[in-house]
Amino acid sequence: MGVWYKQLGLLLWKNFLIQSRRKLSTLFEILLPIFFVLILLILRITTIKSKHHDDPTLWNPFQMNRTIPLNKNPDSSSIPNIVNRNPYMDNKPFYTVKKWSIAYAPNNSETRFIMSNLKTFLDANVDAFESPEEMIKNVV
Repeated sequence: MGVWYKQLGLLLWKNFLIQSRRKLSTLFEILLPIFFVLILLILRITTIKSKHHDDPTLWNPFQMNRTIPLNKNPDSSSIPNIVNRNPYMDNKPFYTVKKWSIAYAPNNSETRFIMSNLKTFLDANVDAFESPEEMIKNVV
């Protein structure tokens, strides 16, 4: 039972002797972490400024369910952006719900798995692209 106390004491004494014989490395072991912490503190104090927003953006609450909220026109307050005009009925408006289209890149097995689950969950159209550049070229 008392053996490990002796071993711990011997180990601590050995470490003390090594540290006392290598004064320069001991000094670096103590001062370098303090120096780096001071650099981080100086950087934080001089660069991070708290921002006070006089006019914050407030968003309306919405219920979480299995559908994506309808895409609304910023100009119209009550009519969602789902109105289509039928040319065969004197251009009278009729309402159809448009599915959302979601584009993603890269097209690999992991993203395909995630996006297929999202497609099932949200009932949305999903388009896969090999690279972000190809996606931007085709979507935008």
